[in-house]
Amino acid sequence: MVGPWDYGIRASDVRPRDKRLNVYLISPGTLNNDDGWKPYDHNSVISGLPATPGATLEWDVYWAIVLDPAMDNELRSERDLLLAAQQEFRPGDLFVFEEIPGQTFLQNFLKVDSLLGLAKYQRKDGLLPKVLIAPADVVVRARAVPEQETDRTE
Repeated sequence: MVGPWDYGIRASDVRPRDKRLNVYLISPGTLNNDDGWKPYDHNSVISGLPATPGATLEWDVYWAIVLDPAMDNELRSERDLLLAAQQEFRPGDLFVFEEIPGQTFLQNFLKVDSLLGLAKYQRKDGLLPKVLIAPADVVVRARAVPEQETDRTE
């Protein structure tokens, strides 16, 4: 569960596996939003669809947390997400934790509540990734269908 969103049933083996597809929960985002759960608004992006359409399978779950306040684009594809995660930024001298766009996910899911807590994610030259990708230590059993199958008109 992320706020009011249920991503599936937890599986017992939480170690990431290359054979599984990935689901990235990107904070902040606007695809999954709820006025009563604003701090948990996020985008969900998958690495691909199952070979068998509509099949239920296990997915490795990753947190993708925007750290750079200068990022203004919505990440909605795995490619864009991975490219952003490879880019770096240097926090300014006056940079404070509250400026981090994904601070709620950092606090609630990675238990990081200060700039000092980000030290383990800092690169040797003091730079931080624009987007931090971290395993959620969760595997879910769920199914995914192409987007047009979810758009139903009456």
